[in-house]
Amino acid sequence: MNQQLLSLLAAASLGLAITGCDQDASSTAGDVAEARSDAFEEVREAKEDARENHEDSERDMASARDSYSSSSKDSREDLAAAESGAMSEKVRAEFEIAKAEAEGRYDIETEKCDALEDLEKKACKSEADAQFAAEKARLTADRDAALMRADQQR
Repeated sequence: MNQQLLSLLAAASLGLAITGCDQDASSTAGDVAEARSDAFEEVREAKEDARENHEDSERDMASARDSYSSSSKDSREDLAAAESGAMSEKVRAEFEIAKAEAEGRYDIETEKCDALEDLEKKACKSEADAQFAAEKARLTADRDAALMRADQQR
């Protein structure tokens, strides 16, 4: 995903070099670089949160496995609940990472749009808005479906 952000940044820089600009090139490049940096930091934080949540879930599952007894219905239910909870946490963490990446791409695109003029600028922002909305909807639908599957494992 970081490679996608780098590719997007390179495309934005090339597009700015070719087109006329409202802002000067160094200002736009600075804005795009700042958006890229912000996006990278948001993704890093989301990944760190995901790692911490995963570790917590692993500890919960290990505890449930330790107390598991094939003859104990409560132990089996505890293990199933721990596994389901771990799956749900993983799904939520992956969603947060993907959302942070999508927001980063969106921020970079809108900074790129600021270099354009009038109708081109409006069209660029409208396209970025539409792509971002579609990506968020897809991510949300995928997350919700995965959470339902995790919940059904209980």
